[in-house]
Amino acid sequence: MQEGPPSAAPFAFVGERRTHVLRERPGSGQNDPVTLLEAIAAGDRDVLNGLLADDVVFHSPVQTYRGRDQVVLLLTTISGIIDEVEPTRELDGVTFFAATVEEHPVDGMLDEHTDVAGHIAELTLMMRPLAQLQAAVARMARALSTPGQN
Repeated sequence: MQEGPPSAAPFAFVGERRTHVLRERPGSGQNDPVTLLEAIAAGDRDVLNGLLADDVVFHSPVQTYRGRDQVVLLLTTISGIIDEVEPTRELDGVTFFAATVEEHPVDGMLDEHTDVAGHIAELTLMMRPLAQLQAAVARMARALSTPGQN
């Protein structure tokens, strides 16, 4: 029986699974690490481009998407759908968060895996309860179908 991770895995675990980009935060006057959840909440395309691998895979509540350009578009669109994003805890590369969708509370989970270069190669987003998830999915569909909204 083989021990350890399979050698043909699509990504490698490198140290901690949390990934950060240094970015000046407003008012701080210095470069501080910015997490993926913070970049999503802010809709920061530049930070997202720096965090994500070229061939990133994003498992959304609706379907799986591939490629940095498509994933950045989706994550920046999500930033206009969910509000008041606050991390509640982190556990082994998974960030749990609270937010609102149309002023209703949601609980979410963001799971990140990095490649050997330290970029996020795979991420999974989940949200509950179902009614707010469905509202978010409907808003995403409208936002993505309206040219110039992203």
